[in-house]
Amino acid sequence: MKALLHKAVAVAVLAASSAGVADRRVIESGRVLQDGMAIELGAISHSGLSEYSTTVGGFGPSAQGVVLRDRNGLTTRVFFGVLVTVAGAMAASGPKSVESNTYVSGNYLVTETTTTYYSEAEKQEMAENTSKTVDGLFKAKYTDFELQIFSKDRLGFGDSNGHKATFLIGGGKKIGFEMGLGWGDVNSDFIRDGQRQLIDHKYLGMPVRLSGAAGPLRLALTWEWNWLAHGLDDAEKQPVDNADGSRSWTVAYHPLHFDVQAAFLGQIYVTGGVTMPHVKEAEFGYHVGAGLRF
Repeated sequence: MKALLHKAVAVAVLAASSAGVADRRVIESGRVLQDGMAIELGAISHSGLSEYSTTVGGFGPSAQGVVLRDRNGLTTRVFFGVLVTVAGAMAASGPKSVESNTYVSGNYLVTETTTTYYSEAEKQEMAENTSKTVDGLFKAKYTDFELQIFSKDRLGFGDSNGHKATFLIGGGKKIGFEMGLGWGDVNSDFIRDGQRQLIDHKYLGMPVRLSGAAGPLRLALTWEWNWLAHGLDDAEKQPVDNADGSRSWTVAYHPLHFDVQAAFLGQIYVTGGVTMPHVKEAEFGYHVGAGLRF
């Protein structure tokens, strides 16, 4: 993966030079990354006991792939705008209240149900409130959309196949506060201790992030509340020995991420960070990445 990252940086330097960025600062301010708008495309590599690992067995795959990020752009705004609009329309078209009354009539038990629907005036008010909420989303100061794609089979790198998508939106001044929605499904297949290890990582939940600029760097602290981790009992966290001699693991964590990012010549970025699958345990995974900003 190191060779891939070196190539990515080399291509980025060539593209930046051809775009005429010689007059830009060599190292950009961290405020450019925090407050600026950009599409980022690059390579990323995870190692150690990351969120895609099994901390029970102590096995961490090498998850390598590509990452697409939209910082402060329209992707997250449109995504949540559509969700709010659909939710508002469903609420307005649904019943306002449903009341049931059960009584005995002769030899029968009778249940009468009365359904009340919203009036046209109430529907209009709900539509206006939905519109105001969507307007607020498009006026939010900070947004982030990130899509990581891992493909051991197609790209030929790492041990993992799958994806992880994260949408965040929020505001703030010197310190940004964002929260949102994320999901992912990453499957890893690798050999450790002479045995084939199969790890199935599931994620559906709410990420919460604090971020800010510190000199030339953008710092971000993100905690992901994985709703699927609550449905994983102790028995499911234990490995399953398969007939072919392999061992299967199902994992879902509430990971804590600390990320650092820097930009060069306006169009090149590098990033790195650490991940703690369990906040209370001293187990760490790591990631590095590099790419272009547009």
